This record gives sequence, C-alpha cells and structure tokens, in this order.
Amino acid sequence: ACATCHRKDDVHRGRYGPKCETCHVVEEWKRIPFDHDKTTFPLRGGHQKVRCATCHTNRVFQTKLGTTCYGCHRNDDEHRGRYGPKCETCHVVEEWKRITFDHDKTTYPLRGAHRKVRCETCHRGPLYQAKLGTTCHGCHAADDVHRGQQGQQCERCHNENGWRAQVFFDHDLTRFPLIGLHAVAPCEQCHLGATYKNAPLDCVACHRKDDKHEQRLGTRCALCHNPNSWGLWRFDHNTQTRFVLDGGHRGLRCESCHTQPVETDVRVSTRCVACHETDDVHRGGFGAFCERCHVTDAFNKLTIKR
Repeated sequence: ACATCHRKDDVHRGRYGPKCETCHVVEEWKRIPFDHDKTTFPLRGGHQKVRCATCHTNRVFQTKLGTTCYGCHRNDDEHRGRYGPKCETCHVVEEWKRITFDHDKTTYPLRGAHRKVRCETCHRGPLYQAKLGTTCHGCHAADDVHRGQQGQQCERCHNENGWRAQVFFDHDLTRFPLIGLHAVAPCEQCHLGATYKNAPLDCVACHRKDDKHEQRLGTRCALCHNPNSWGLWRFDHNTQTRFVLDGGHRGLRCESCHTQPVETDVRVSTRCVACHETDDVHRGGFGAFCERCHVTDAFNKLTIKR
C-alpha cells in the first residue's frame, strides 16, 4: 500500500485516509487524476480553483460535507443570514459578486432610482419572514417632508426617478387655482414650509408687505385687484359701497378718507362731519348735518333747505 512507504510524505496528514491511489498515480505524486465531477458535487466555476484542503478540513471518508452553498459559506455571508440559506437564488458559482437575481420578475419591479439602491436598504429583516409593503409611503414615511399633510399617495406628485425629479402637481385642482402671475410663481415663494397645507388663502397673508395702502383699505385685496398685476385694478365706489363719489369727492385719493388701518371689512362713516369736522367754520353752531346747506361740489356753494 502507498501509505506503508509514503506516510511521512503525506501532506494531508492522514485526513484523506490511506488510499493514496484514489487521487495519485505511481508515475508522479503531483499529477492528480482524481475527477471531482464524478462525485455527487461536480466542481463548477470558482470551485475549480479551490484547494482540496479548503473544503476538506477533516477526514475525507469520515466527515461528510454538505452540498449547499450555505453549508460552506456561512461565514462569508455578508447578509448575516437575513436572506436565508439559498445563496444560489442570487449568486452563481463563477463569482460571488456576480448577481443574477432579477428583481423585475418579482411583484415589485425596480424602476428609476430604485435600481441603484442596495438590497439591505429595503430588506432590513429576514427576507422570507418580513414582508415589505409596495407603497411609497410604506418605505418613505420617514422621508415625508409634508409630515402626512399631503396623504400617503406620493405617486400623485412624485415618480421613481427621484423625489425632486419631474414633480407633477395640478394646483388648479386645489382650493386655490393658480391664475395670472400666480401660475409662474415658484412654489417656495408661497409655501415657506414643505407641509403645503399650512399655506393661507387670503391675499394679505402673502402680500402684506406689498400693501401700499398700509391696510387702510382692509384685507380683502380681491375687491380691487386681480392676480394678473397689482396695477390692473378695478373698483367702483359708486356701486360697491353706500357712498357715491360725486362733486369734489371725485378724484380724491383713497387714503384721504381711509386714514386708519383695519383688520376686517372697511367701515367709514358716511356723514360729512366725520371727515370735515375740522373744516367747519361754524364750529358746530349749525349742527352736524352739513348737507342741509352745502353740496359736494364745494364748501362755498350753498343750497339752503328750509
């Protein structure tokens, strides 16, 4: 027997038993005719370059090796067991780093930015036990800068290419359709925060600093102005109020009568004396009903009513 003479030459130190002729030939020790492909585990890919001792660490005829990837490569598992023992689902024997798994054949095809995401970004727990949701909000609730105020259907505005990529939102379907100059205003000009629903609807809420009237004409800007431009305004004092502007009142600046800022609707007295008390040369001697003698054209034009 080979081992009788060559025991001291056995580099395997007896692990492979005494039947040297199983692998070696008498012509030369280094020539190995043993064909592993005739065993129950043919060597394929990267396995063909592996040294025998890498897998056969104990006695070859006494210790039976498993044939599953996980049986040998448990310590190489970067997933730490989260993805189960079926390594061949994703990997091939040619090379660990070559991944053949096609996620598009699952119930959740990867599109856009999802293609570049690492597996463990989504699969944080055991793969076959922790079932992941397929809705955007299911994974991205923590990324929701709107804090839930826009609901959970992220796809109404966003797409898989990126949160900021080609955001589509039809503002005209909201309570505040964008008309005129509002249609070209940047979102952040009105929406100072990302919650959006907190944005007020009143003109003065956004344009208080633009109010040249300093709120003397109240807060209902839309009574005079429209979204096309501040300069394009229309207000008919004769039909929209109870005080017709005629005579000397025509051409007066609004601020001439509206002198104090108001927080609600504009309410100014229609009595002459309310504005002209300081102009009363009679010093109140003829009472407060100026219109009994005077007309709106001029103070010195009288029409005394008996």
